[in-house]
Amino acid sequence: MEWIEMAPAVSASATTVSLETRRELVNPRFENYILNTTGVASISRSPLPRPYGFDKVASPSTLPLQKLHFRARFNHLFHNPYHSAAILYIDQDYTLQYGCITSVENAAPAFAALFSLTAPSSTVHEYPSAIFASKNDLVASNGATQLVWLQLSDDHVVSLASNIPFTSTAPPILVAARKRDERLCAMVLTMEETPRESNASSRSRLPETPMKIVFTLSLLDVTLDGNGNCRCDIVMAVQGDTPPYFVHLDDDGLAFTVASEMLYELIKSTHHVSRSTLDSNTTAEKPPPSNYQWSQTSDELVITILLPFSIPPSQLVVNFTPSRVTIASRPPHPSPHVILNKAFFDTVLPSESVWTIESNKIITLNVAKNVSSSTLVGSKWPQLFKSGDDGGVGESIDPSEALSISERLEAFTSDGIDGVSTSSILQNQIGEAPEPEDYETSRATIMRFARDALSAIQKCDTEGYEWISNSMNSMLLKRDVDGVVFDTSFAHVATFPALAYISASKRWKRFIVYPDEGVHKYAYVALVESRHLAYIYRPNTSGGDTNRGEQNVVDLTLGSKEEQEILGARIVQDGYTICCITNTDVVVNNYKYDVHCIVKGGRHR
Repeated sequence: MEWIEMAPAVSASATTVSLETRRELVNPRFENYILNTTGVASISRSPLPRPYGFDKVASPSTLPLQKLHFRARFNHLFHNPYHSAAILYIDQDYTLQYGCITSVENAAPAFAALFSLTAPSSTVHEYPSAIFASKNDLVASNGATQLVWLQLSDDHVVSLASNIPFTSTAPPILVAARKRDERLCAMVLTMEETPRESNASSRSRLPETPMKIVFTLSLLDVTLDGNGNCRCDIVMAVQGDTPPYFVHLDDDGLAFTVASEMLYELIKSTHHVSRSTLDSNTTAEKPPPSNYQWSQTSDELVITILLPFSIPPSQLVVNFTPSRVTIASRPPHPSPHVILNKAFFDTVLPSESVWTIESNKIITLNVAKNVSSSTLVGSKWPQLFKSGDDGGVGESIDPSEALSISERLEAFTSDGIDGVSTSSILQNQIGEAPEPEDYETSRATIMRFARDALSAIQKCDTEGYEWISNSMNSMLLKRDVDGVVFDTSFAHVATFPALAYISASKRWKRFIVYPDEGVHKYAYVALVESRHLAYIYRPNTSGGDTNRGEQNVVDLTLGSKEEQEILGARIVQDGYTICCITNTDVVVNNYKYDVHCIVKGGRHR
């Protein structure tokens, strides 16, 4: 059992790196994609050996929005990057099913049951997950308390290397793993609901703030001694307020990249001291509760702060800058010191901002937003101060406004749905895409962390870019109307012309995948819908026209009226194949040649 000490966030020391596109990879004269009706010959669809089991994890209507977004984007099909034709999924009985895409015409993928995880007994669990750390090392989680290290022989015989003694208050989800010498480096994500700190103002007129989701990424070192005993060390952990889009662990396990909507910051360092060896009188010092509340309109912030002691106005200094507010007491006050010094989430107008004080104890800041230069879409701020500096204090809503919102929402809520089973509701929640805006591009913050330095080493300046998707070793960002691909060293490596424009029109897209390894590296990108179609875009036509591309449309249902949710999609076979799974089937789109899209035949009924 590890004892984890808190350490200050250090992301401010990271070097800022700018994203720069290469002119030779951008084609401003690109015109359009031409529909290719002959490129896709057929498509194979075969039954899975065991159903996936879409109801593994219940998604109640009260699930926080951030967690719902993460689950909607979760890819339930896993890939072995060290064996290009291999795929893996975890069935309804929590058995790891390992499959290989064969080269035989019309043949179904050959599956074998590798290992059976323990089905979670607790109602608090997440989706099971699996990551290959090397050709012969696999890490798997049942989404609850079980985390295992498996070793595969060349003929796919599996042995349990060890159960990993990872302990957490929230279920772990595997997001990355690498084998480093004789040790296993793995990264797990935990999502924990914590109550927001209550507003301490004596004149609070607002209801209690809701629960807050904290997303923590932990880098683990797992080792085995000569007797087979397993030790799990948390090397470092980073934390953010939004789920990660992308987590990449370098091959040597010495650094990792995190992309998310908001910053992730280092919050923990680990010393492996048994709890029993700690001084019983040693207690963790808790931070003081937040002493402010805030609300906003389209052009103004109203911040109410409870001062720690009584201060006459003549002994109080309030200073506004375009990016920060500072409040301090000054002589002759007996305790002169800085009370507040924080950076705003966005810019403000100091000349139009004022403050007042009541009873020498409660100060109110009326801060004018700099709407004209804001980078936000819309005028609402998601938080008052920059990430890691807000103390978990969410925006307060006036009771009358909250009541109005509640009344408007009543038309969209009910106690239940007559004649609809629980499993049907669960199936819809896992499979159907949320509203289109949930899948549109959003801002991206990209950080790199180093394990040896135990700090953030690079922060990527993504101004002008927004997030679209990622592959195994690269990130796909929106720039103007294009989709541009950057590797984890922040080098521009490919462009999909007009992809951002096209993607915005695909209302039901669920997965956006592209090859970043093999013969077809960056040759095409596929937009896979939640139920029915997949759209494949190739920047160049088969005739070599660089100003036009080719589009293929694939019917994933093979013309059947019975649609099933697409639960996962991966690029396999060195970029030759797009593979998808539903609850009961595996769908294979096989691309054999650069010129045309050839797909295996066959149909499962």
